[in-house]
Amino acid sequence: MDNYFYNIASSILNEVYERGRPFVSNFLTLEEQEIIKLEAKKYPSLNVSFDGGIIGAEYKKAIISIYNKDISNEISIIKISFNPKYLTLSHRNILGTLIHLGIKRDRIGDIKIEDSCAYVAVSSNLVEFLILNLTEIHHQEVIVTEYFDKVELADTGIEKTIFVSSIRLDAVIAMAFNLSREESLAIIKREMVKVNQKITLKAFQNLNPCDIISVAHKGRIKIIDNNGTSRSGRIVMKIKIYR
Repeated sequence: MDNYFYNIASSILNEVYERGRPFVSNFLTLEEQEIIKLEAKKYPSLNVSFDGGIIGAEYKKAIISIYNKDISNEISIIKISFNPKYLTLSHRNILGTLIHLGIKRDRIGDIKIEDSCAYVAVSSNLVEFLILNLTEIHHQEVIVTEYFDKVELADTGIEKTIFVSSIRLDAVIAMAFNLSREESLAIIKREMVKVNQKITLKAFQNLNPCDIISVAHKGRIKIIDNNGTSRSGRIVMKIKIYR
């Protein structure tokens, strides 16, 4: 895990503990959320929760306080409306457009795309700016409004049970996508694999339940469980695959 972020997390938690003032982070990756949870064990009196604004979100803000009371998550949802006859939106072109406007990635949460609109979780203080400045994507007009109803990401994953010799990253990718070990190693070396939203070159990295592996041009894997063992001694791993 990221030692630099360990230091940041420790400093934030200690400051909340010492000064008693609540803290709301920007949107965190899954790995950063796990670091916050791990470091928070050193401060049992602190209340730590996570919210992504969208039900089922992966990117979430940490809300940390010493008092058990409601604190705003500072998250809003914008709705991007467009004409599907002239524009097809993807996560990549929405993110690219927002970043081109000068918005940092950690101010943007998850994105849900439907036929003629997209919903994006953002830090609340960006809403007015986006309504005024996000007027087109790929030279096609879009309309941005603030959205106040619930947004939920559908779980479209297909459950699969695989049998692996180890819980190493290269072994799991190979079995999940029907590749040879050499092919999975090559994909990792080409920086085409992310674990919990961060590129990794560590083919030997062991995976744990709830880890999410993204493989460019193939899909994503979510580890559900890896506790079983087959009669032949191989590890029984339950996963979900998202194409």
